[in-house]
Amino acid sequence: MDHRPAIEEFNALLSALSDTELNDLLLILKRKGVETLLYLLDERNITLLKLDDVVKEKFLGIQP
Repeated sequence: MDHRPAIEEFNALLSALSDTELNDLLLILKRKGVETLLYLLDERNITLLKLDDVVKEKFLGIQP
């Protein structure tokens, strides 16, 4: 699979940002990545993620 077109699009997107915006974006990505990893340390969250989609939707009130 050739990922070059997607990589070129990301590069174009990132090159449109100022240095400050790029640094802010990187900081957000790092923080959200760590936040997600911390959520995954909780076994209850893992259990919820493994539930069937129908059950998840019922918990969220999407399905009756």
